Amino acid sequence: MAKLCNINGYPFAKLSAEEERAYIKDIFYKQQYYDSLLDLAESGASRFILGQRGQGKSATIIHLFDDMKNLNVLPILT
Repeated sequence: MAKLCNINGYPFAKLSAEEERAYIKDIFYKQQYYDSLLDLAESGASRFILGQRGQGKSATIIHLFDDMKNLNVLPILT
């Protein structure tokens, strides 16, 4: 029988989008609202991004910042 090693708990408990920046573009799933959110952010409209842990809030913000920079818009996090 195979033995599992180094799994003492929930294996994804400590990972976050901030810790996965090196490959986040490869694993990001673009939600249906993303383009609308990008348009609103580009125009300066404020929005809340709500969701439970692990639903992609931080990943969405990281992608929004990258896309806005590519559109020559300076995003500022306050």
